[in-house]
Amino acid sequence: MSLAPQHDFRMGTAFSPDRTRRLPGSFPWVLLWLALVTIVAGLIASTNIAGGFADRARSTSATVSAKEPTNHAIVRATYEVDGRTYEVADSFIGPPNPPFDDVRVGTAVTVYYDPNAPDRAVLSEPQKRSSQEIGFLVLAAAVLPAFFVGSLWLSFGIWRAFVRAVRTARLA
Repeated sequence: MSLAPQHDFRMGTAFSPDRTRRLPGSFPWVLLWLALVTIVAGLIASTNIAGGFADRARSTSATVSAKEPTNHAIVRATYEVDGRTYEVADSFIGPPNPPFDDVRVGTAVTVYYDPNAPDRAVLSEPQKRSSQEIGFLVLAAAVLPAFFVGSLWLSFGIWRAFVRAVRTARLA
Protein backbone atom coordinates (compact mmCIF):
# COMPACT_ATOMS: atom_id res chain seq x y z
CA MET A 1 0.00 0.00 0.00
CA SER A 2 1.41 3.36 -1.11
CA LEU A 3 1.33 6.36 1.20
CA ALA A 4 1.78 8.80 -1.73
CA PRO A 5 -1.30 10.93 -2.37
CA GLN A 6 -3.40 9.97 -5.35
CA HIS A 7 -3.85 12.70 -7.95
CA ASP A 8 -7.28 13.47 -9.29
CA PHE A 9 -7.03 14.76 -12.87
CA ARG A 10 -10.73 15.45 -13.41
CA MET A 11 -11.81 18.73 -14.97
CA GLY A 12 -11.82 21.54 -12.43
CA THR A 13 -9.22 20.03 -10.13
CA ALA A 14 -6.47 22.20 -11.60
CA PHE A 15 -8.19 25.29 -10.21
CA SER A 16 -9.33 23.90 -6.90
CA PRO A 17 -8.58 25.89 -3.74
CA ASP A 18 -6.20 23.15 -2.60
CA ARG A 19 -4.10 23.42 -5.76
CA THR A 20 -3.92 27.23 -5.70
CA ARG A 21 -2.60 27.13 -2.13
CA ARG A 22 0.23 24.89 -3.25
CA LEU A 23 1.34 27.23 -6.05
CA PRO A 24 3.66 30.07 -5.13
CA GLY A 25 1.53 33.19 -4.92
CA SER A 26 4.13 35.48 -6.45
CA PHE A 27 4.85 33.44 -9.59
CA PRO A 28 2.04 34.90 -11.76
CA TRP A 29 3.00 38.42 -10.63
CA VAL A 30 6.64 37.84 -11.56
CA LEU A 31 5.58 36.59 -15.00
CA LEU A 32 3.39 39.65 -15.48
CA TRP A 33 6.26 41.90 -14.41
CA LEU A 34 8.66 40.20 -16.84
CA ALA A 35 6.17 40.59 -19.69
CA LEU A 36 5.75 44.28 -18.91
CA VAL A 37 9.52 44.77 -18.61
CA THR A 38 9.92 43.34 -22.09
CA ILE A 39 7.20 45.57 -23.52
CA VAL A 40 8.45 48.78 -21.86
CA ALA A 41 12.08 48.10 -22.80
CA GLY A 42 11.08 47.40 -26.38
CA LEU A 43 9.04 50.58 -26.66
CA ILE A 44 11.73 52.79 -25.19
CA ALA A 45 14.55 51.17 -27.16
CA SER A 46 12.68 51.52 -30.43
CA THR A 47 12.50 55.30 -30.10
CA ASN A 48 16.26 55.95 -30.29
CA ILE A 49 18.48 52.91 -30.34
CA ALA A 50 16.63 50.61 -32.74
CA GLY A 51 15.67 53.58 -34.87
CA GLY A 52 19.33 54.08 -35.76
CA PHE A 53 19.26 57.80 -35.07
CA ALA A 54 22.83 57.77 -33.77
CA ASP A 55 24.10 56.16 -36.98
CA ARG A 56 22.32 58.56 -39.34
CA ALA A 57 22.69 61.82 -37.41
CA ARG A 58 24.28 64.82 -39.05
CA SER A 59 25.49 67.93 -37.23
CA THR A 60 24.92 71.60 -37.89
CA SER A 61 25.27 74.82 -35.98
CA ALA A 62 22.34 76.35 -34.15
CA THR A 63 21.53 79.34 -31.99
CA VAL A 64 19.93 79.08 -28.56
CA SER A 65 16.54 80.78 -28.75
CA ALA A 66 15.29 80.05 -25.22
CA LYS A 67 16.39 78.53 -21.94
CA GLU A 68 13.69 77.13 -19.65
CA PRO A 69 15.17 76.24 -16.25
CA THR A 70 11.73 75.64 -14.69
CA ASN A 71 10.53 73.37 -17.52
CA HIS A 72 12.76 70.30 -17.11
CA ALA A 73 15.85 72.43 -17.90
CA ILE A 74 14.96 72.63 -21.59
CA VAL A 75 17.17 74.45 -24.06
CA ARG A 76 15.55 75.55 -27.32
CA ALA A 77 17.71 76.18 -30.36
CA THR A 78 16.95 77.03 -33.99
CA TYR A 79 18.87 75.54 -36.89
CA GLU A 80 18.61 75.37 -40.63
CA VAL A 81 18.64 72.34 -42.94
CA ASP A 82 18.21 72.68 -46.72
CA GLY A 83 16.91 76.23 -46.39
CA ARG A 84 14.22 75.37 -43.81
CA THR A 85 14.37 76.51 -40.20
CA TYR A 86 13.71 74.04 -37.37
CA GLU A 87 13.65 74.26 -33.60
CA VAL A 88 14.88 71.65 -31.16
CA ALA A 89 13.79 71.55 -27.52
CA ASP A 90 16.03 69.25 -25.50
CA SER A 91 16.35 68.74 -21.76
CA PHE A 92 19.73 67.05 -22.15
CA ILE A 93 22.48 69.30 -23.46
CA GLY A 94 25.86 67.68 -23.63
CA PRO A 95 29.27 67.78 -25.32
CA PRO A 96 30.41 69.42 -27.49
CA ASN A 97 27.97 72.06 -26.23
CA PRO A 98 28.48 73.98 -22.99
CA PRO A 99 26.69 72.82 -19.82
CA PHE A 100 23.14 74.05 -19.15
CA ASP A 101 24.29 76.66 -16.61
CA ASP A 102 26.67 78.25 -19.14
CA VAL A 103 24.19 78.42 -22.04
CA ARG A 104 22.59 81.80 -22.77
CA VAL A 105 20.11 82.95 -25.40
CA GLY A 106 22.14 83.63 -28.55
CA THR A 107 24.86 81.08 -27.72
CA ALA A 108 26.03 79.00 -30.69
CA VAL A 109 25.52 75.25 -30.13
CA THR A 110 25.84 72.09 -32.19
CA VAL A 111 22.65 70.25 -33.14
CA TYR A 112 22.55 66.64 -34.31
CA TYR A 113 19.58 65.93 -36.58
CA ASP A 114 18.17 63.05 -38.57
CA PRO A 115 18.60 63.73 -42.32
CA ASN A 116 15.46 61.67 -43.01
CA ALA A 117 13.46 63.79 -40.55
CA PRO A 118 15.31 67.08 -39.95
CA ASP A 119 12.81 68.15 -37.30
CA ARG A 120 14.10 65.35 -35.05
CA ALA A 121 17.23 66.64 -33.32
CA VAL A 122 19.23 66.58 -30.09
CA LEU A 123 21.77 68.84 -28.40
CA SER A 124 24.40 66.21 -27.56
CA GLU A 125 26.39 63.59 -29.44
CA PRO A 126 23.90 60.82 -30.28
CA GLN A 127 26.41 57.97 -29.81
CA LYS A 128 27.26 59.07 -26.27
CA ARG A 129 23.62 59.87 -25.54
CA SER A 130 22.52 56.39 -26.62
CA SER A 131 25.00 54.76 -24.25
CA GLN A 132 23.79 56.98 -21.39
CA GLU A 133 20.17 56.16 -22.17
CA ILE A 134 20.83 52.45 -21.60
CA GLY A 135 20.79 53.13 -17.85
CA PHE A 136 17.47 54.91 -18.23
CA LEU A 137 16.14 51.99 -20.28
CA VAL A 138 17.06 49.50 -17.59
CA LEU A 139 15.64 51.67 -14.82
CA ALA A 140 12.41 52.47 -16.63
CA ALA A 141 11.93 48.89 -17.79
CA ALA A 142 12.30 47.59 -14.23
CA VAL A 143 10.57 50.31 -12.20
CA LEU A 144 7.50 51.18 -14.27
CA PRO A 145 6.23 47.60 -14.52
CA ALA A 146 7.06 47.06 -10.83
CA PHE A 147 4.79 49.95 -9.86
CA PHE A 148 2.05 48.63 -12.15
CA VAL A 149 2.28 45.04 -10.91
CA GLY A 150 2.57 46.20 -7.30
CA SER A 151 -0.57 48.30 -7.70
CA LEU A 152 -2.42 45.36 -9.21
CA TRP A 153 -1.21 43.06 -6.46
CA LEU A 154 -2.32 45.48 -3.73
CA SER A 155 -5.68 46.14 -5.36
CA PHE A 156 -6.19 42.40 -5.84
CA GLY A 157 -5.59 41.83 -2.13
CA ILE A 158 -7.96 44.65 -1.21
CA TRP A 159 -10.56 43.25 -3.63
CA ARG A 160 -10.28 39.76 -2.09
CA ALA A 161 -10.72 41.20 1.42
CA PHE A 162 -13.76 43.15 0.22
CA VAL A 163 -15.32 40.05 -1.37
CA ARG A 164 -14.69 38.03 1.80
CA ALA A 165 -16.32 40.76 3.91
CA VAL A 166 -19.37 40.84 1.62
CA ARG A 167 -19.71 37.03 1.70
CA THR A 168 -19.37 37.02 5.49
CA ALA A 169 -22.02 39.74 5.76
CA ARG A 170 -24.41 37.73 3.56
CA LEU A 171 -23.99 34.63 5.69
CA ALA A 172 -24.61 36.52 8.91
